Amino acid sequence: MARFLPLTTSICVLVLSLSACHAPPPKRPDAPKDLPQNYESLTKQPSQNVVNLQDKGPKELAIELSQWWTVFDDPLLNDMVNRVILANWDLQIAAERIEGAMAKVGMIQAGALPTISGVTSLARREDGTTVQPPLGLYNEFGFKAQFAWEPDVFGKVAARAQAAQAEQSALEADRRAIMVAMTAEMVIVYAQLRAVQKKLLLTEKYAALVGRELALTKDLFKNGLVPAQTVLSLERQYTQAKTAIPILNSRIDILMTTSSILTGGYPNALEAQLSKPRPMLSVKKPLPQTLPSQLLKQRPDISAQEQRMLASLSEVQAADAEFLPQFAIPLAIGYNTKTFDLLLNPASFIWNFATAAVAPFYTGGYLEANLQLAQAISKENQLEYERLVRQALAEVEDSVAGYQGATGALELLDDVQKKQQAIVSKETRLFNKGLRAKFELYRAQLELTKIDEGIVDAQYEVAIELTAIYRALGGGWVPPSENTVIKDQTS
Repeated sequence: MARFLPLTTSICVLVLSLSACHAPPPKRPDAPKDLPQNYESLTKQPSQNVVNLQDKGPKELAIELSQWWTVFDDPLLNDMVNRVILANWDLQIAAERIEGAMAKVGMIQAGALPTISGVTSLARREDGTTVQPPLGLYNEFGFKAQFAWEPDVFGKVAARAQAAQAEQSALEADRRAIMVAMTAEMVIVYAQLRAVQKKLLLTEKYAALVGRELALTKDLFKNGLVPAQTVLSLERQYTQAKTAIPILNSRIDILMTTSSILTGGYPNALEAQLSKPRPMLSVKKPLPQTLPSQLLKQRPDISAQEQRMLASLSEVQAADAEFLPQFAIPLAIGYNTKTFDLLLNPASFIWNFATAAVAPFYTGGYLEANLQLAQAISKENQLEYERLVRQALAEVEDSVAGYQGATGALELLDDVQKKQQAIVSKETRLFNKGLRAKFELYRAQLELTKIDEGIVDAQYEVAIELTAIYRALGGGWVPPSENTVIKDQTS
């Protein structure tokens, strides 16, 4: 005769079997099909100033770009950027957000596990005379262990755990995006500080030259050799130059304060290190020529949006699972007695076991609306991912174009500077031989000072445009370890 398992055992076996049937995690999105193979603008760079990184893998490329600011070969800048990475407050706050997300993942995952709790009771009660036989006033003692489990039969909790894990990965990518932004900002602030310090020196030199020319012109005016308008024009130039000096000094103070805050310190923390002028930032290493556009998927903001898209797909799975039944398996074992001496007596042993299933039949359209909301958010995240990819391509192309323009202008100014330096050298020789007046020498020197200021502006533009390129490429962070990213487990 065939023997069957007891009903409760059969139910448990069925529930355990169903609980293994979780929905698979959502598939990682592919890059847009029409994505160009390479960044087009980078391939147009002059071949003598580029390096080909096409053959390197995604991780190697990310590592190659992780400390891009070293192209300027400025040890103090390297130290400033390292301070940002270690101590910047925005990065520290972002790290705590990740900790909170990890805790949320643990909370959600715990929802699929059984809970065990202990209950101790001590009561004094009276049931009244209607109870037969009448018990009157009595005590009741008990303690028991309670076991409760709601098996995740249809994968709702698993889907929400996947969503939470993807959100955690998104926050990790957000932190890397902040790192990209903060390191780029530090480089820009540092480049601007060095440019302003250089311009201050040039402005002081310019003011001194104009002052000497003004003194000579006033002597000539007293003798009736030059008109008053010439004196007024030089006085205006001298006043403008002298007025610019305190403005530049205040700008230097602001930039040093900004640097201190970026590196996690107080406003005057870096004054000793930064107050002394240093050379302008200049590119000491070639710009990458060919980078695969697939590197975009490692750009932190795109990686973060990718994870949020996966999270929203998991939320759709969870909302879909809300339409299916939920199961509960409570179990309690322990002792209960009205006499304390009999509390541990086997006769006082109690237990209860049950199974329950709850299925939604009518919720007033709440579940349907919840699913529609999850689907709308998922679609929104997919569209935002597509938009970010195209925006990133545009940022790279625009920054490369800006860099090309800035380097072209710098090359032209370098040529003009060399010609003017030759003129100043010639005028100096003639002046020393008594063949040129001071006016001619001063004017040549003033013209060279103006060109030098233009060179400073051009060098600064080259630095910030190159910074914009590496920021657009997502440079400035180390690739995360494999266990920080949700894997595609579908085949």
